[in-house]
Amino acid sequence: MLTSYANISLREKNIIYVKFASIKPDFDQFENYLIELKNSVISSDQKVFIILDATYTFFLPFELRKKQAQWIKENKDLIIEKVLCTISIIPNSIQRTVLYSIYAIQKPYSPYKIFKDLKQGMEYISSQKELV
Repeated sequence: MLTSYANISLREKNIIYVKFASIKPDFDQFENYLIELKNSVISSDQKVFIILDATYTFFLPFELRKKQAQWIKENKDLIIEKVLCTISIIPNSIQRTVLYSIYAIQKPYSPYKIFKDLKQGMEYISSQKELV
């Protein structure tokens, strides 16, 4: 599934991979991303890892960070029920700080990890698979 802002795909049966485009999303693009992500989680027949690959993204404006926090709050039950771990791939230290600001507005309802590259994130998932 492709929005102008995010490409969402199933990497393996229980890994939802979100690759963000190198654009500054408008409100509608960001809203479409959130809808597609929710639909991907709902349609999975098992618990999932979500990889958010923000390697090439721009900083999100406060309005969109707030929207992300609101989405987390609105989808609390779904996240608790279906998400094993949210893994963020963020090479930029300032962007990692932005993510922490989202979590300061709304605490995550699933475990989360932040890595500098995709390889580290995939290694983490591999180490957790025997627990699933």
